[in-house]
Order: sequence, then structure tokens, then C-alpha cells
Amino acid sequence: MGYASGKINISSVDQTKRDVIKSNFERSIKLLESKKENIGIISAANKLDCFSEQKVSPSLSDSCILAQKETIPVLTEDFLYLKMNELETKKKAPEYCSSLSLLRVLYEHKKLASMNTWISLIIFHPTVSGFCPLQ
Repeated sequence: MGYASGKINISSVDQTKRDVIKSNFERSIKLLESKKENIGIISAANKLDCFSEQKVSPSLSDSCILAQKETIPVLTEDFLYLKMNELETKKKAPEYCSSLSLLRVLYEHKKLASMNTWISLIIFHPTVSGFCPLQ
């Protein structure tokens, strides 16, 4: 599953599952975009002139930069990028949480109905970060 340039792309053979995931994805995006304070912008002016902030995909670098700027944790699977950025920029790596760890804790605390609901509840970029708008 991916979201780029306002388009949602999903590859799945099960059409019913695909439709549920797409619907949850669209609902989550609308919920996040419904309040302007939920939207942050990282411009080129906010980035240092270094590989980890200029050459790495914005979907990865921007979440790190925003987390550093606002001293907030980032949901990511890419701890190594955070450390690389810290070493290169001399900025402290933000605290982080793995989406899989978050899901495990939510499941253990009975916040998720089953392991099968994980895919339809969490949205994340496979190499970096994402958001988990669970209600």
C-alpha cells in the first residue's frame, strides 16, 4: 500500500480486503487533514546541507526533522536512519517507536480485536515512518 501525490495504491488479490484497507486509509487521511494543526511542512530551508537530509527521501527525512524540531517521538521501522542523521547532523536522534511494537502492545492490552485487524488499522511507509490514527 502506498500514498503519493494524492493517490492511494494498493496491491492485493483479495478485493474485499483491499477495499476495507483503502477505506480505512482514506478515512485516516481525512481525519488527519481535518485540522490544520495536524499538518506540518518541512521545507528545504529546514534541512541541513547533508546527505541524510537532502538526498534521502522526504518520507523518511521529514519525519525525523520534524520530530527533532518539535522534540516528539517518531513512529518508524528505520532506527538506523535516525542514528545516521544524528551522526551526520550532530542533532540528537528523536525518540522512536516501532509500529510493530506499538501494535503488539495494543493487541496485548485488548485494543485490537485480533491480529488480522492490524493491516487494516495501521498505515505506515515500509521503510520509515507513518501514523497510527486508532480510535
